Amino acid sequence: VRPGLRKDSPGSGAIRISIGASLEEIERVAIIETLESCSGNKTRAAATLGISPKTLHMKLRRWRGADAASAESLS
Repeated sequence: VRPGLRKDSPGSGAIRISIGASLEEIERVAIIETLESCSGNKTRAAATLGISPKTLHMKLRRWRGADAASAESLS
């Protein structure tokens, strides 16, 4: 979990959000934590989050591309 956000007690299904965390970061952590709680099942995670599987896939693909670009700029 990144700065500004932290998991609550294990198994509680909650995260704590610090003032100043961006909405994008909050969304990302919510999606990642939900995917973990759904054992990686994207269809179930999307339903739990109240978004379509297509939206979930689009967000994951966008983040994967951004992470790859970040890693390249560091080398």
